[in-house]
Amino acid sequence: MILKFEDIVKDQLVLHLDTTKTDCYPRTGQMMYNLITPSDVGYLSGGTVFNTTNGSMDFNGTDAYIDFPLPNSFTQGSMTGFSISVWVINSGDTGGITTLWAGPTSDNGIELEMYFGDVYVAFTSSDYGYFPYGIMNQWVNLSFTYDGSGLTDSDKLKFYTNGVPTTLTYGGVIPSSIDMTNITSFLIGVIQPFSIPARYLQCEIGHVLGYSKSLTATEVLQNYNATKAWFV
Repeated sequence: MILKFEDIVKDQLVLHLDTTKTDCYPRTGQMMYNLITPSDVGYLSGGTVFNTTNGSMDFNGTDAYIDFPLPNSFTQGSMTGFSISVWVINSGDTGGITTLWAGPTSDNGIELEMYFGDVYVAFTSSDYGYFPYGIMNQWVNLSFTYDGSGLTDSDKLKFYTNGVPTTLTYGGVIPSSIDMTNITSFLIGVIQPFSIPARYLQCEIGHVLGYSKSLTATEVLQNYNATKAWFV
């Protein structure tokens, strides 16, 4: 089954990781390539394994992750629009799924993570939205959209599970912009919070889309329908 890339939303698509395609992961060496900007190279670290059966990256929850250092695809400076869509099977209840990381001396960035069974989108340790999840060992599409121009937290940060809107509980205040000048990496399979140990997630990740805008609900559902045939 081939993912229907022609049906994926293309507008302001800056990151496309599709491990079913050999030009994304050539299945030799320890590198992965952004299909939109091939100069964005991700490096497989620790126990990261390419699963040739289902075309996913397998993370052991101990030391496995992928690091895209200094990602050229993401706008530098102040960012007010951003979206991520990722297919994942989680086998652990705590750890990072994707992270725009601002380095070891900062608590800023944007993280999609599992934390004791809940799903969080966190901007700092105190500014976040989350919901109880708890479903283990099956493929699910998790998507969030960030729009810094929104008037309320629920306007700024929205979440979708398999293309369906999911109600979030908010902590702190969702920021009006993200300072991208300090972003050093795009990480998959881990978060590295400021001043505490890295949290690795035991999971499989099969497909990642990143946008420099806030997707509409219709666009989120379009991406889900365009990619679900491989996973569902």
